[in-house]
Amino acid sequence: MKKSWQKVLASTVALLVLVQLTAQTIHVAGSQSNPRQRLTAVRFEGGLVGRSVLQLEAGPCVILHFSDDAPDGFHVPDMCELSIETRSKLQQEFPLIQHSDHTTFNCVTFALAGTLPLGPNDWIDCFARDSTCYVDSARIAVESTCFHVEEQRGPEINWEALATSERLRNGDIVEYSVSSGPYTTILHMGRILKTDAGNELLSKFGRGPIVQSTLEAAGELYHATSVVIHRSRP
Repeated sequence: MKKSWQKVLASTVALLVLVQLTAQTIHVAGSQSNPRQRLTAVRFEGGLVGRSVLQLEAGPCVILHFSDDAPDGFHVPDMCELSIETRSKLQQEFPLIQHSDHTTFNCVTFALAGTLPLGPNDWIDCFARDSTCYVDSARIAVESTCFHVEEQRGPEINWEALATSERLRNGDIVEYSVSSGPYTTILHMGRILKTDAGNELLSKFGRGPIVQSTLEAAGELYHATSVVIHRSRP
């Protein structure tokens, strides 16, 4: 029943976004199968932010475009910033890793780059708010491009099992989330990095750099109540 209600709500929101799009200028970008349409800019965090939308299988995904003078990122304790040498080794599998210091894309964009036509000036918000036309763009992007591999839910997440799971592959997409009633909100996303120590995480923290950490460290930082592992569809 809950799922049916959520689908009706999502369809209604999608329709409202499409109505808004009829008054906008068309702008083709990305791949031919995922053309973008431009939305009007909105005021966000004290300045004007550009927007575009990708029409995906699960609905419209609204993408924000911050200016290059966005506020600098922040330092995340107990996490390892990547050296230039490490970035060079990983850049083929993780397309945005060479743009680690850019403040204009976030964890969702990093996690889904390659799965979707995303660049260092694309920001996929984790929250449905006025700037995203009240669309949960992160959830729409994940549901449109990935399939479920493994999941751990609180209150006691077995971090050791995730860190040692042989089911996980290099590059798998990690979702940290929290549930409230019928809603599940994505808090953070990243990619699995297979190391000698096991399954670790590559992720971008807000406007901060892309860092390497344990799966547990990121989960505790965001107080996540569930961790879901996704894999890009073939």
